[in-house]
Amino acid sequence: MMDIKDEIINFIERKEETGALLITGKWGSGKSYYIKNLAAELNDAKKEYLCVISLFGIDSVENLTKAVKECYLEANSTIFTKTARKIGKIVGKTVNSGLKVAEAATGGNVAVSAAQKGFSSVISLGLLDFISVKNYIGRGKSKRKFVLVFDDLERCKINTVDLLGAINEYCENRNIKTIILAAEDVILKNEENIKKVVWEEGTTKKEASIKEQIRSVSDYRDFKEKVIFQTIAFSMTYVDIIDAMIDKYSEGVSGYKDFLKCNSCSIKQVFIESKYNNLRTIKASITKFERVYALWTRLALSNDYLHYLLYSFIADCYETKPVSDDAEEGVEQVIERFVIKDKDGKKYTHYNEKASSLNSLCMWIEKGVFDENAIISEIQEKFTQNQFTDKFKVLHWSIFDLDAETTIKGLKDALKDAYNGFLDADEYVGLIDRLQYYKVYKLPFDDLDYYKLSDGIDKFIERVKTGVEEGKLRFHVASEIMARENEDTKSLLEKLEYIEYNHNYWKLRNNLLEALKDKSDFLYNLNIYGLEELDDELLDVFKKAYQEGDNRRKRELGHFILSLNYTMDMLPTGSTNSFAKFKRISAIGETIKNFEALIDWLKKQSEIETDIITKMILNQFSIDIQGKLTQLNQDLDNFKQKIQSK
Repeated sequence: MMDIKDEIINFIERKEETGALLITGKWGSGKSYYIKNLAAELNDAKKEYLCVISLFGIDSVENLTKAVKECYLEANSTIFTKTARKIGKIVGKTVNSGLKVAEAATGGNVAVSAAQKGFSSVISLGLLDFISVKNYIGRGKSKRKFVLVFDDLERCKINTVDLLGAINEYCENRNIKTIILAAEDVILKNEENIKKVVWEEGTTKKEASIKEQIRSVSDYRDFKEKVIFQTIAFSMTYVDIIDAMIDKYSEGVSGYKDFLKCNSCSIKQVFIESKYNNLRTIKASITKFERVYALWTRLALSNDYLHYLLYSFIADCYETKPVSDDAEEGVEQVIERFVIKDKDGKKYTHYNEKASSLNSLCMWIEKGVFDENAIISEIQEKFTQNQFTDKFKVLHWSIFDLDAETTIKGLKDALKDAYNGFLDADEYVGLIDRLQYYKVYKLPFDDLDYYKLSDGIDKFIERVKTGVEEGKLRFHVASEIMARENEDTKSLLEKLEYIEYNHNYWKLRNNLLEALKDKSDFLYNLNIYGLEELDDELLDVFKKAYQEGDNRRKRELGHFILSLNYTMDMLPTGSTNSFAKFKRISAIGETIKNFEALIDWLKKQSEIETDIITKMILNQFSIDIQGKLTQLNQDLDNFKQKIQSK
């Protein structure tokens, strides 16, 4: 059975002209990377010449033709100068009388000048119209077969019939060997999954309706029957592609390529565990990680822990969706970005091992900002040898990497900080899970008080809610940790899970507080869609901002505070977290209480208000709040009934 390379070469060398070769594969499967490397190999060997053209963003047959001609000229560069000179003479005779000024400026015939200056000048003069693309390049002994490779078929904006008709012109009418790469699953979507697509052509907005796209799918199937000679599924193993990526990697920092080779197994493991089958992310992540490697080398740290960092970084690249500061993103999406798990529990076997998932690197992935000082600081904090205290090892290293003496000593220091609320979220999770293991293995230790530990987590919650603790909140209470719970740790893990799924609410709440205090006119730019509760402090700040605002501001504030969702359930479907459910009931009750207090305050304001229009605004706001209260009370009753029925 021939591999994909043999299939491609066999197609190119086949004398019978029978149509195009279609190579299908999902986005990120590595087909584009593979074909570009194969093209470079064949082109360097001066056998065939493969011209790879991405159809991504090409919006007209005219632009496609231009791209093909430019590629053909570049491939034929050894003789294009002579051709351009001949064309230049013809153009010179035709337009000589009308180009006196141009001649004076260039010192001679414009076209000849272009030919002397090179390929870019030929294009700039519009001489592509004179170029005829043939199925070969070169002459005599240097003559080679010219092969067209069209990538990203599914991303092209040209109408399907026009696009495939243009491609057919090359493979059928000009006998040019043509290869097409496509994510066929994208093209052949089921009708119910097809959505309206909108794009811009110049200043004009265009869109394709569902019916038009279905028709395009039908056109695509017809084209395959008439034009495609052979279809092969891209099935090269990820092992070969990742090895090829590393082997061909052009390092900018000495030693990085060898580092990748030594840790290729870890890279492949993350790829398998991700379950995304997207090799493009591997390529992007190892390229970005070179900057981290450079910092690590500059700090002269041992490479003993760097492979942990690489593993977690690639996992974060797979799981963290980049977002912009002004992205419209609901709380559910915020939560989703911070969770690295699957339905079976921990998705990545070695994720965050040795505390290797850095917040500064995650921010780089999310926001695109490489904060070198923050990254260096976090690396030094976690990986400088003198930072590896017994406490650090107990909280971040595997329990089986330590001896009993180190464990007992480190645990004592860790518990002291835990009781005072001074661990970060991930450290609390790690500590409690280790306590579960220690209990199973009957490890003897003193000074363990679960009530103090619970109080410490409450203190930590308060610090997070008030914005004192803003960093190190990217964590997950894995289901496998919950499965090891015992009568002492169950309530503690529930509190931590509550933090995991609600801390983004608290951040949004603090952002709103600051905006109200600063009298910001851009509340909707905060992208706040919901809050856990309308608490006492938020109510007081809101009333002050409302009282000081003019009528326009009053109406804006009233509309905004009522538009927020106060009953969103952030816990996963089927969660049995009794602490989180209790807190949700309490939060809705607090919100109801404070909206009622707001109505009482508005009534008092209305009684002393002398401006008739302002009085109308105050009264209408009270009526609107009453409607919100009706809905909140109904939601609270429904939630209580839902809990009682389980």
